[in-house]
Amino acid sequence: MEYRDMVDRMPDPHEFTTHLAALHQTSKSPNGRFGFHITTYSGNLPQMDRERVGRNWERYFTKSMRCALKLEIDAKGPDPEFDVLVPVLFDKVIPCLLRPLEERRSICEALTCARRSLVCKFWN
Repeated sequence: MEYRDMVDRMPDPHEFTTHLAALHQTSKSPNGRFGFHITTYSGNLPQMDRERVGRNWERYFTKSMRCALKLEIDAKGPDPEFDVLVPVLFDKVIPCLLRPLEERRSICEALTCARRSLVCKFWN
């Protein structure tokens, strides 16, 4: 890794997003696992490190979502609606939506890429 001086000007949006999309569409995890080898952050939300979740996208997403919801409850206190909705999310919704994506297929990790909005999460 090298140090880069920051500049005061914004890059050309078309050129920037073209390079960003190319970078992220061709990136590969060096060991095929989701996440980074250390805890990283998306805003104030810690992202799960790959050593704890391995190669399973459903497990990675579930652990990340549990962490985000715990931070929400810690910050705002208990919510009776959460008590009803959260178990359904983890027991039914997430498995129903994500598990079929991995049956007889593999999901490859990619970095963040530019599509429609400037930056969005993108998983192949």
